[in-house]
Amino acid sequence: MLNPHQIKTHIIPSALRIIEKDSPQGQALVFGTGLVESRYSYILQRGGGPALSPWQIEPFTLKSQYETYLAFRPSLQKAVDSLRPLGISRQQALIGDLYYGAAMCRIRYLQEPAYIPPHSGKKLFLPDADDLMGQAVYWNDNYNANPREGWPWDYIERAGEHMDFELPETDDIPIAGESPEPERMTDLRQRDPGLFRDRSPKKMHLDRRTWLKVLGALLEANNLPYRSDVRDFWQRAGPDGGDCEDLCLRLRDDLVHRGFNDSSLRLTLGLMPDKRGHAILTWDTDRGTMALDPVYRWAGAWRETSTRLVRRNVPGQSAWEEIGPPALANIVGR
Repeated sequence: MLNPHQIKTHIIPSALRIIEKDSPQGQALVFGTGLVESRYSYILQRGGGPALSPWQIEPFTLKSQYETYLAFRPSLQKAVDSLRPLGISRQQALIGDLYYGAAMCRIRYLQEPAYIPPHSGKKLFLPDADDLMGQAVYWNDNYNANPREGWPWDYIERAGEHMDFELPETDDIPIAGESPEPERMTDLRQRDPGLFRDRSPKKMHLDRRTWLKVLGALLEANNLPYRSDVRDFWQRAGPDGGDCEDLCLRLRDDLVHRGFNDSSLRLTLGLMPDKRGHAILTWDTDRGTMALDPVYRWAGAWRETSTRLVRRNVPGQSAWEEIGPPALANIVGR
């Protein structure tokens, strides 16, 4: 197995500088792509498939890159081919030359549309270098040729431990008082009494490993279809998806099955900027309260979410905690 750290620090930056397509975002995406595609442990596709190099580029894709993209950019093609040893074919270079493989991976992404983060109309050439969920989705949408062999959450699992990112940190969400339990929640607890098992509020330790579990589970929930519920019937989303409350309950259940403390995950209701009601999960940690939104694929400090948080459930109690002004707490999520 190749040393991923050495690939990250020596191979990828040099290759991208030579073709003049270097950036922190490009380096991060090329590095993460190699991790999710092969873990830098093989250069020929397992099972006898055609893909070559740690970045698993198929010969047909390589041919297309030259014919439909590089052929119209002669200076870029010259720079790319300068990485290929004399007398070695392009396919052989993919197998034996890491610089060439990294460059062709970067070329592959140059052919794709700009990245648009969720909840934003701003176009980016690539996801930010520390945006693991953005990289995972962009890889899956534009590079992953076989969804049965990889999903966005696989990118988080395989690439996350080697990637550079900072853990979020904030304060605990402020509580202003009690709030009535929504009728839909009362109905849910009666139908599914085992859903909220732990009756004592607890905080979880937030480290890199737990944060990666959160991002992976959030991507799985986000991958389910969003389906409006006319009757607003709260339940855990199944394969057919659901609305915001249903997806939050699915995310909560998935995290509990991954070892998360039941009482640290709170169903939280609020208002979007356009005053529409919305539900997210809040997660109490030793680094403050985090907001997890499976609909808009967002995770971070609670103060940074675009949702105006109003109230959330309390473990073991029918009354909820009021976060916002009393007038809002009485109308959101009846």
